[in-house]
Amino acid sequence: MTLVEFYSLAAVIIAFLSFAFTQWRANRQIQEKEERIEIKLTIFYALRNDELTESELIDRINKARPTMPVSDVVIRKCLYEMLAENTVDYSEEGKWAAGVSVKDD
Repeated sequence: MTLVEFYSLAAVIIAFLSFAFTQWRANRQIQEKEERIEIKLTIFYALRNDELTESELIDRINKARPTMPVSDVVIRKCLYEMLAENTVDYSEEGKWAAGVSVKDD
Protein backbone atom coordinates (compact mmCIF):
# COMPACT_ATOMS: atom_id res chain seq x y z
CA MET A 1 0.00 0.00 0.00
CA THR A 2 1.46 3.32 -1.01
CA LEU A 3 1.44 6.41 1.11
CA VAL A 4 -1.25 8.04 -1.05
CA GLU A 5 -3.53 5.00 -0.69
CA PHE A 6 -2.96 5.00 3.06
CA TYR A 7 -3.93 8.69 3.34
CA SER A 8 -7.00 8.08 1.19
CA LEU A 9 -8.04 5.16 3.37
CA ALA A 10 -7.49 7.22 6.53
CA ALA A 11 -9.59 10.07 5.08
CA VAL A 12 -12.42 7.67 4.24
CA ILE A 13 -12.33 6.14 7.73
CA ILE A 14 -12.36 9.57 9.38
CA ALA A 15 -15.26 10.70 7.18
CA PHE A 16 -17.20 7.55 8.07
CA LEU A 17 -16.59 8.00 11.80
CA SER A 18 -17.63 11.64 11.56
CA PHE A 19 -20.83 10.65 9.76
CA ALA A 20 -21.57 7.92 12.33
CA PHE A 21 -21.06 10.36 15.20
CA THR A 22 -23.32 12.96 13.56
CA GLN A 23 -26.06 10.37 13.06
CA TRP A 24 -25.74 9.18 16.67
CA ARG A 25 -26.01 12.75 17.96
CA ALA A 26 -29.06 13.50 15.78
CA ASN A 27 -30.73 10.28 16.94
CA ARG A 28 -30.06 11.18 20.58
CA GLN A 29 -31.61 14.63 20.09
CA ILE A 30 -34.71 13.09 18.50
CA GLN A 31 -35.06 10.65 21.41
CA GLU A 32 -34.74 13.48 23.95
CA LYS A 33 -37.37 15.50 22.12
CA GLU A 34 -39.75 12.53 22.03
CA GLU A 35 -39.19 11.93 25.75
CA ARG A 36 -39.98 15.59 26.49
CA ILE A 37 -43.20 15.31 24.48
CA GLU A 38 -44.13 12.17 26.42
CA ILE A 39 -43.45 13.95 29.72
CA LYS A 40 -45.56 16.93 28.62
CA LEU A 41 -48.44 14.60 27.79
CA THR A 42 -48.08 12.92 31.18
CA ILE A 43 -48.10 16.34 32.88
CA PHE A 44 -51.20 17.42 30.99
CA TYR A 45 -52.93 14.12 31.79
CA ALA A 46 -52.09 14.53 35.50
CA LEU A 47 -53.45 18.10 35.54
CA ARG A 48 -56.59 17.59 33.49
CA ASN A 49 -58.87 17.13 36.52
CA ASP A 50 -56.76 18.28 39.48
CA GLU A 51 -54.69 21.28 40.45
CA LEU A 52 -51.38 20.05 41.86
CA THR A 53 -48.35 21.60 43.49
CA GLU A 54 -45.01 21.03 41.84
CA SER A 55 -43.96 18.33 44.32
CA GLU A 56 -47.29 16.50 43.96
CA LEU A 57 -46.95 16.65 40.19
CA ILE A 58 -43.38 15.31 40.28
CA ASP A 59 -44.48 12.44 42.53
CA ARG A 60 -47.43 11.63 40.26
CA ILE A 61 -45.27 11.61 37.13
CA ASN A 62 -42.66 9.37 38.71
CA LYS A 63 -45.42 6.99 39.84
CA ALA A 64 -46.82 6.97 36.31
CA ARG A 65 -43.37 5.99 34.95
CA PRO A 66 -41.91 3.63 37.58
CA THR A 67 -39.39 1.99 35.25
CA MET A 68 -38.22 5.29 33.75
CA PRO A 69 -37.81 7.90 36.52
CA VAL A 70 -37.71 11.49 35.36
CA SER A 71 -35.41 14.15 36.75
CA ASP A 72 -37.04 17.02 38.62
CA VAL A 73 -35.16 19.45 36.39
CA VAL A 74 -36.59 17.91 33.22
CA ILE A 75 -40.11 18.08 34.66
CA ARG A 76 -39.64 21.75 35.58
CA LYS A 77 -38.32 22.52 32.09
CA CYS A 78 -41.37 20.86 30.58
CA LEU A 79 -43.68 22.76 32.93
CA TYR A 80 -42.18 26.11 32.00
CA GLU A 81 -42.30 25.26 28.29
CA MET A 82 -45.96 24.36 28.71
CA LEU A 83 -46.55 27.57 30.65
CA ALA A 84 -45.06 29.57 27.77
CA GLU A 85 -47.33 27.67 25.35
CA ASN A 86 -50.39 28.39 27.57
CA THR A 87 -50.97 24.66 28.00
CA VAL A 88 -50.82 24.92 31.79
CA ASP A 89 -51.56 27.71 34.26
CA TYR A 90 -49.80 28.58 37.51
CA SER A 91 -51.96 29.97 40.30
CA GLU A 92 -51.05 32.27 43.17
CA GLU A 93 -51.46 29.34 45.57
CA GLY A 94 -48.50 27.63 43.90
CA LYS A 95 -50.59 25.07 42.04
CA TRP A 96 -50.44 24.00 38.43
CA ALA A 97 -53.60 23.39 36.38
CA ALA A 98 -54.40 22.48 32.81
CA GLY A 99 -54.66 25.64 30.73
CA VAL A 100 -57.54 24.33 28.64
CA SER A 101 -60.79 23.51 30.37
CA VAL A 102 -61.10 19.74 30.05
CA LYS A 103 -62.81 19.05 33.37
CA ASP A 104 -65.67 16.57 33.32
CA ASP A 105 -69.14 17.95 34.08
